[in-house]
Amino acid sequence: MNASAMTWLLFAAADALLPFNVRVDYSPVVYDADGRLVAAYLSADDKWRFHTDNVPEALKQALMFKEDRRFYYHFGVDVLAVLRAAITNAVTRRRTSGASTITMQVVRLLHPGPRTYERKIFEAFYALRLEYRLSKRQILELYFNLLPFGGNIEGVEAAARFYFQKSVAALSPAQLTTLCVLPNRPNGLRPDKRGAELIKARNKWLEKFKSAKIWTEETLEIAKIEALTARRRPLGMYAKHLSRKLVDEARDAKSVASTLKLDLQIQAETRVKNYVQRLKAYRITNAAAVVVENQDRAVRAYVGSADFDDAATAGQVDGAAAVRSPGSALKPLIYALAIEKGLNPKRMLLDAPTNFGGFWPENYDRKYRGLVRAEDALAQSLNVPAVAILEKIGISALTQALSAAGFAQIEKDAKKLGLAAALGGCGVRPVEMAGLYAAFADGGRYRPIRKRVADPVEPPISLFSPETAQIVGEILRRRDRPDLPAPFVEAADAPAVSWKTGTSLGRRDAWACGYSQKYTVVVWTGNFDGEPSPFLTGTDVAAPLMFDLFSMLEPRHSSAVAAPLRLPKTEVCAYTGLPPGPFCHDKIFDVYVAPSRETCDHRKEYWVSNDGKTSYCMECLPEKGAEKRIYDHLPAEWTAYFEREGIKHDFPPPHNPQCSKLGASQTKIVFPTHGAEIFTTTAGQRLRAQAHADARAHHLHWFVDERYVGATVSGESPPLPHSDGKIKLTVRDDLGGKHSVEFKVKSAGR
Repeated sequence: MNASAMTWLLFAAADALLPFNVRVDYSPVVYDADGRLVAAYLSADDKWRFHTDNVPEALKQALMFKEDRRFYYHFGVDVLAVLRAAITNAVTRRRTSGASTITMQVVRLLHPGPRTYERKIFEAFYALRLEYRLSKRQILELYFNLLPFGGNIEGVEAAARFYFQKSVAALSPAQLTTLCVLPNRPNGLRPDKRGAELIKARNKWLEKFKSAKIWTEETLEIAKIEALTARRRPLGMYAKHLSRKLVDEARDAKSVASTLKLDLQIQAETRVKNYVQRLKAYRITNAAAVVVENQDRAVRAYVGSADFDDAATAGQVDGAAAVRSPGSALKPLIYALAIEKGLNPKRMLLDAPTNFGGFWPENYDRKYRGLVRAEDALAQSLNVPAVAILEKIGISALTQALSAAGFAQIEKDAKKLGLAAALGGCGVRPVEMAGLYAAFADGGRYRPIRKRVADPVEPPISLFSPETAQIVGEILRRRDRPDLPAPFVEAADAPAVSWKTGTSLGRRDAWACGYSQKYTVVVWTGNFDGEPSPFLTGTDVAAPLMFDLFSMLEPRHSSAVAAPLRLPKTEVCAYTGLPPGPFCHDKIFDVYVAPSRETCDHRKEYWVSNDGKTSYCMECLPEKGAEKRIYDHLPAEWTAYFEREGIKHDFPPPHNPQCSKLGASQTKIVFPTHGAEIFTTTAGQRLRAQAHADARAHHLHWFVDERYVGATVSGESPPLPHSDGKIKLTVRDDLGGKHSVEFKVKSAGR
């Protein structure tokens, strides 16, 4: 057996019988996208020990020159250095030279012990084993990461961060030389107490390094006059919610490179904290904000709460990742999905009291606008049109889109959600909203947001077309709307932002979600304990903070928007916004994405008697005494609204009462539904029912258990008396049409 094999067997046996642990616990560290320190945490053994494998070559040469000039030529023990040390110590009769190699020092740093000759033998033995197990590069890496710099600071990277507030790779020659001399006397050369001695030691070694040609003459002269700026200063801790999460997810990783930009993070934290201080007078104690760069979905700032360390307001709760009600902030997606199915911006919608199967949405100000165009309904955040659109496209279309966009709670609750989701009856997270609004900025293409530099830029998922994204973006960029904060109404230099606000039911959550060409910003404000505030609204509370963050990101005069697409245009009826029918005389042009499946028929030709008092169908048209005239032919809910509001309209006269086809009326009760169970909560509470009337009908007549209770127009019902139990509800119209449903009524608690 040759010597090499014998050596291998010897060290293999030593490793088995005398284990030597070279594992090092490092401080978890989070860096920003440019390598600046965002946050750091003590190691498992309470050390500030930052790992680095990016030590400047000059520092390597300097320390090897100072500590172990034959590092690359020995196997852990420098025999020549040992002989020299022995002779020197014998001659001087005191210990003046230790002959420790860098490898032996690594052994000592890994397993500290007393400075004795027996200990030297231990270090030498294990140094040989270390050289056997590790490469020279790995040994040097351990050395630079374990060097002591006073107190609980270890390693050149931690020392650079604490003493110079920068990475070791960014230090000047004078600063690097300071790091060379500190480990020998970390407490005796403390910069804050022994500054003059430290400068003297530094300059002494600068001269020696010059002789070794590590520094040039010019570099040396500059370094010698450089002021000593080394002071131990506390590390800044930023993005505490996200940093803790990244460290937990990284597990054994020595560091995490986040996508944050430290300067933006610091500014965002400062602005959020200062802003919330002003809100506390209104019983609003917290806020969260997320800033995303649209191009690669990188999170550039992440503020989980106004003050992480404020226990009184539950500051350690991560509001940016908390499930909250979005209020109206999902409406842009609802409109986008409808535009994909044929809704165009100038389509006329009705904003009036409407019963959606027992759900009666109201606008924020409890006022209704009547007929309003889709683009205005979105800009003004009207509730009834949004719910009507969601009912038409289907709740599943919304939940599927949100699930595809990473909304975890929506995906979990998809089967339980109803039309109230249009107004905030669901749970979303600010980080999820940031991903959604970034998709609007990117032409409808969704990608997961990225929190780590190593996170891949995922292939996009198309939620809707670029044309739809442009249409919605232009609507949301309008400033003639009620949710523009007062300070920005006259601000001509406000950034070009498309945005939407939201306020949850009961004023527990206020949102502002916006995007420019480059950035997306989502802001949530409220209280983590769910306490409402009468002052909490998206317009008054969340939007000002969102615009403030945009002013931090964008030049104040920025008006850059994405290059507009050439959207197709079509001729539509000026009254309804639908493709014109034969009797639509006022026409305008409107953009569209998908052709509408409907055609305008708001004016229709009828056969009427010569005196205009009776209308006829083809079944009852007389041979003479009738003529064709054009009248309004509107949806039943429009008719009901006009009747209720006393708005002038031109409806056809009542149908011929002698017509044998009167039974073909389309009048139908839509709430309650047949077989439903209705629970009342207040003693004596009256029921409200709703029916859609045939377009030819003018009035509806209501009966409860065959007892007449009153007449209404379409879309309304009189208060219906009732008692617990089974009820039969009947409606008749003035065409002779009739519809009945049976349902049960129960008082709450029974």
